[in-house]
Amino acid sequence: PAIDGARMIIVGRPPADVAVSLWSYFTGIKPFGFCVHDAAAKQRGWNKGRFPRPTDYPSTGDFFRQWVHGRGFPFVDLVEIYRQAWSLRGHENVLLLHYNEIIGDLPAAVRRIAVFERVDLPEARVREIVALCNFDEMRRRSRTIAPSHKRFDTERHLNKGIAGCGEEVFP
Repeated sequence: PAIDGARMIIVGRPPADVAVSLWSYFTGIKPFGFCVHDAAAKQRGWNKGRFPRPTDYPSTGDFFRQWVHGRGFPFVDLVEIYRQAWSLRGHENVLLLHYNEIIGDLPAAVRRIAVFERVDLPEARVREIVALCNFDEMRRRSRTIAPSHKRFDTERHLNKGIAGCGEEVFP
């Protein structure tokens, strides 16, 4: 919040849903992507210079437990991110949203973001944005909006776009 002129939109999501999405991302990394991650691990002195592979975990449950116990390693410490985000609530340049809120009423979320960003958004433009944010449309455009197709399987990046998938994997 102390960055001059910066405005932040922070989207929260249930941790189990994040874990499922993270697993989907993780298992979509291509060999070249692991080379990039290994270089970063080596540069930062992580895990003896080797970024973990999905095969290092016998199951998604094992991955999730390691992710939680390892405070986010090799990705991010979700608890710390949420703690920091929550500490920013009430700042005029910070908008906290929940993923379920967005997928539950996307037009309302688009309007709320527009108000936060002080953008006048006619209803016709809201409808256009909502159409572009449709999950099928995002999948259709996955090669342009998802991470590099050389490093990552872009088809896997956009998984289901639903809430509650973590409850299926981690009952």
